[in-house]
Amino acid sequence: MQIASIDATATVPGVAEALYQLQQLAYRLEAELIGFPDLPPLHETVEELAQLRETLLTVKDGSGALIGILGWVCEDGQVDICRLAIHPRHTRQGWGQRLLQALFEITAGTAATWSVTTAVANTPALALYRKLGFVEQTRFHTAEGLALVSLGKISNSTSRSS
Repeated sequence: MQIASIDATATVPGVAEALYQLQQLAYRLEAELIGFPDLPPLHETVEELAQLRETLLTVKDGSGALIGILGWVCEDGQVDICRLAIHPRHTRQGWGQRLLQALFEITAGTAATWSVTTAVANTPALALYRKLGFVEQTRFHTAEGLALVSLGKISNSTSRSS
Protein backbone atom coordinates (compact mmCIF):
# COMPACT_ATOMS: atom_id res chain seq x y z
CA MET A 1 0.00 0.00 0.00
CA GLN A 2 1.30 3.36 -1.00
CA ILE A 3 0.45 6.95 -0.16
CA ALA A 4 -0.05 9.17 -3.21
CA SER A 5 -1.29 12.61 -4.11
CA ILE A 6 -4.43 12.72 -6.27
CA ASP A 7 -6.63 15.23 -8.07
CA ALA A 8 -10.32 15.17 -7.12
CA THR A 9 -11.43 17.37 -9.98
CA ALA A 10 -14.10 16.36 -12.44
CA THR A 11 -11.39 15.84 -15.09
CA VAL A 12 -10.27 12.63 -13.39
CA PRO A 13 -13.06 10.05 -13.78
CA GLY A 14 -14.14 8.20 -10.67
CA VAL A 15 -12.01 10.04 -8.11
CA ALA A 16 -14.77 12.21 -6.64
CA GLU A 17 -17.10 9.20 -6.51
CA ALA A 18 -14.53 7.10 -4.63
CA LEU A 19 -13.88 10.01 -2.27
CA TYR A 20 -17.63 10.37 -1.67
CA GLN A 21 -18.05 6.66 -0.88
CA LEU A 22 -15.13 6.65 1.54
CA GLN A 23 -16.32 9.82 3.28
CA GLN A 24 -19.81 8.45 3.74
CA LEU A 25 -18.51 5.32 5.44
CA ALA A 26 -15.87 7.05 7.56
CA TYR A 27 -17.93 10.04 8.67
CA ARG A 28 -20.99 7.90 9.48
CA LEU A 29 -18.76 5.96 11.86
CA GLU A 30 -17.49 9.22 13.36
CA ALA A 31 -21.04 10.55 13.67
CA GLU A 32 -22.01 7.46 15.68
CA LEU A 33 -18.87 7.71 17.80
CA ILE A 34 -19.46 11.33 18.79
CA GLY A 35 -23.26 11.17 18.94
CA PHE A 36 -23.79 13.83 16.27
CA PRO A 37 -25.48 12.41 13.14
CA ASP A 38 -25.42 15.65 11.14
CA LEU A 39 -21.69 16.02 10.39
CA PRO A 40 -21.12 18.45 7.50
CA PRO A 41 -18.97 16.06 5.40
CA LEU A 42 -21.96 13.71 5.21
CA HIS A 43 -23.78 16.39 3.22
CA GLU A 44 -21.04 16.93 0.63
CA THR A 45 -22.05 15.76 -2.84
CA VAL A 46 -19.93 14.11 -5.52
CA GLU A 47 -20.15 17.36 -7.46
CA GLU A 48 -18.84 19.38 -4.51
CA LEU A 49 -16.01 16.92 -3.94
CA ALA A 50 -15.08 17.20 -7.62
CA GLN A 51 -14.52 20.92 -7.06
CA LEU A 52 -12.30 20.64 -3.98
CA ARG A 53 -9.51 23.15 -3.73
CA GLU A 54 -7.60 20.89 -1.36
CA THR A 55 -4.52 18.84 -2.02
CA LEU A 56 -5.37 15.21 -1.33
CA LEU A 57 -3.17 12.39 -0.10
CA THR A 58 -4.61 8.91 -0.43
CA VAL A 59 -3.80 5.36 0.50
CA LYS A 60 -5.22 2.41 -1.43
CA ASP A 61 -5.27 -1.29 -0.68
CA GLY A 62 -3.63 -3.95 -2.85
CA SER A 63 -6.63 -4.05 -5.18
CA GLY A 64 -6.58 -0.28 -5.70
CA ALA A 65 -9.57 0.48 -3.46
CA LEU A 66 -9.38 3.78 -1.58
CA ILE A 67 -8.93 3.19 2.16
CA GLY A 68 -7.81 6.61 3.40
CA ILE A 69 -7.65 10.29 2.47
CA LEU A 70 -6.18 13.44 3.90
CA GLY A 71 -7.16 16.81 2.42
CA TRP A 72 -5.25 20.00 3.16
CA VAL A 73 -4.62 23.55 2.03
CA CYS A 74 -1.51 25.65 2.57
CA GLU A 75 -1.47 29.44 2.67
CA ASP A 76 1.28 31.69 3.97
CA GLY A 77 3.07 28.83 5.73
CA GLN A 78 -0.10 27.61 7.48
CA VAL A 79 -1.29 24.10 6.58
CA ASP A 80 -4.94 23.52 7.43
CA ILE A 81 -6.00 19.89 7.51
CA CYS A 82 -9.51 19.85 6.07
CA ARG A 83 -10.32 16.15 6.18
CA LEU A 84 -8.84 12.88 7.36
CA ALA A 85 -10.97 9.82 6.69
CA ILE A 86 -10.10 6.14 6.91
CA HIS A 87 -12.36 3.32 5.73
CA PRO A 88 -13.95 1.66 8.78
CA ARG A 89 -12.38 -1.72 7.92
CA HIS A 90 -8.93 -0.10 8.15
CA THR A 91 -9.20 2.07 11.26
CA ARG A 92 -6.78 1.60 14.15
CA GLN A 93 -4.11 0.26 11.76
CA GLY A 94 -1.95 3.38 11.59
CA TRP A 95 -3.18 4.76 8.26
CA GLY A 96 -4.20 8.13 9.68
CA GLN A 97 -0.77 8.50 11.29
CA ARG A 98 0.99 7.52 8.05
CA LEU A 99 -1.03 10.05 6.06
CA LEU A 100 -0.25 12.80 8.58
CA GLN A 101 3.46 11.94 8.60
CA ALA A 102 3.46 12.04 4.79
CA LEU A 103 1.85 15.49 4.97
CA PHE A 104 4.55 16.69 7.40
CA GLU A 105 7.27 15.46 5.05
CA ILE A 106 5.67 16.99 1.94
CA THR A 107 5.11 20.38 3.57
CA ALA A 108 8.18 20.54 5.84
CA GLY A 109 9.93 23.09 3.64
CA THR A 110 6.96 25.42 3.34
CA ALA A 111 4.87 24.99 6.48
CA ALA A 112 5.49 26.88 9.69
CA THR A 113 2.41 25.42 11.36
CA TRP A 114 -0.26 22.79 10.86
CA SER A 115 -3.80 23.04 12.21
CA VAL A 116 -6.84 20.80 12.45
CA THR A 117 -10.30 20.96 14.00
CA THR A 118 -12.19 17.94 15.25
CA ALA A 119 -15.04 17.09 17.60
CA VAL A 120 -14.20 17.20 21.30
CA ALA A 121 -15.84 13.77 21.59
CA ASN A 122 -13.65 12.24 18.87
CA THR A 123 -11.17 10.75 21.30
CA PRO A 124 -9.37 8.52 18.75
CA ALA A 125 -8.63 11.53 16.51
CA LEU A 126 -7.54 13.66 19.46
CA ALA A 127 -5.20 10.92 20.67
CA LEU A 128 -3.65 10.64 17.21
CA TYR A 129 -3.12 14.39 16.82
CA ARG A 130 -1.65 14.72 20.31
CA LYS A 131 0.66 11.75 19.69
CA LEU A 132 2.01 13.63 16.66
CA GLY A 133 2.67 16.83 18.59
CA PHE A 134 -0.54 18.83 18.12
CA VAL A 135 -1.66 20.90 21.11
CA GLU A 136 -5.08 22.26 21.90
CA GLN A 137 -5.63 25.88 20.94
CA THR A 138 -9.35 26.64 21.31
CA ARG A 139 -12.68 25.00 22.00
CA PHE A 140 -15.95 26.22 20.57
CA HIS A 141 -19.45 25.11 19.58
CA THR A 142 -21.13 25.22 16.19
CA ALA A 143 -24.57 26.81 15.86
CA GLU A 144 -25.94 23.24 15.86
CA GLY A 145 -24.32 22.54 19.23
CA LEU A 146 -21.35 20.39 18.18
CA ALA A 147 -18.38 20.89 20.53
CA LEU A 148 -15.17 21.31 18.52
CA VAL A 149 -11.51 21.71 19.37
CA SER A 150 -8.82 23.32 17.23
CA LEU A 151 -5.30 21.97 17.54
CA GLY A 152 -2.02 23.25 16.19
CA LYS A 153 1.51 22.05 15.62
CA ILE A 154 4.64 24.11 15.01
CA SER A 155 7.03 22.78 12.37
CA ASN A 156 10.10 22.56 14.58
CA SER A 157 8.24 20.13 16.88
CA THR A 158 7.44 17.58 14.18
CA SER A 159 7.19 14.15 15.75
CA ARG A 160 8.45 11.08 13.90
CA SER A 161 6.56 8.63 16.12
CA SER A 162 6.00 5.19 14.70
